[in-house]
Amino acid sequence: MYRKNLIYLLLLSLSLTACFSRTTPPGPDMAGGGYENVNYDYFDWEEGLNVMIWHEGVTTSGCNSSGSTSSDTHLVQCQATTQSGLEYAWQIATKDGRTAEFMLDGQPYDLADGNVFLITLTNGILDVQQLPRDLADVATTHDSITEFGLDDPDIRHFIETAVPTN
Repeated sequence: MYRKNLIYLLLLSLSLTACFSRTTPPGPDMAGGGYENVNYDYFDWEEGLNVMIWHEGVTTSGCNSSGSTSSDTHLVQCQATTQSGLEYAWQIATKDGRTAEFMLDGQPYDLADGNVFLITLTNGILDVQQLPRDLADVATTHDSITEFGLDDPDIRHFIETAVPTN
């Protein structure tokens, strides 16, 4: 009888553990690169969230992405350094891969207002243009991203007027 109760308790505890186990929040497919005098970073979640950043005058940049079962948020953190030495960073934090909190250079941006960012450095100050765009058909490949950029009049203008890095 004791053994039967012990097995029952063991099975019950395993069942409860399975019910309360945490999953890793979804992470994005990511692509970064350059075209002409600009750089881009693109983040695409299978669940539907997409964020694209174009920036000029950047000499170095990098991103890391992390999520785990110990946190309910997947975090993408990136930083860039311009040719004049100005450093700035952005981060995307999502719990579900559909919505996110976005911060650029310490300032929050509402992704409902736009998911494409054009970043220009003007007299040592970041100038950020936020655009609402449908990125559902953009793949995380150089060709797909640059084709999208060149087909969009605002991004094309950004590319064509970007200041070359030295």
